[in-house]
Amino acid sequence: MNRKIIAIALISVLVANLVLFAFRITNTMIFWAVIIAVALFTYFRFNKKK
Repeated sequence: MNRKIIAIALISVLVANLVLFAFRITNTMIFWAVIIAVALFTYFRFNKKK
């Protein structure tokens, strides 16, 4: 899969997460869990060190 498509999808997930948190639809634990999951996925998937 193309890295650009994955990056756009992850940014969309983070924006949706922020909007849901702003409207109090999700709680704090889910908000931070999504942010940490995206950060870990990004670190292990797009790691530049080889």
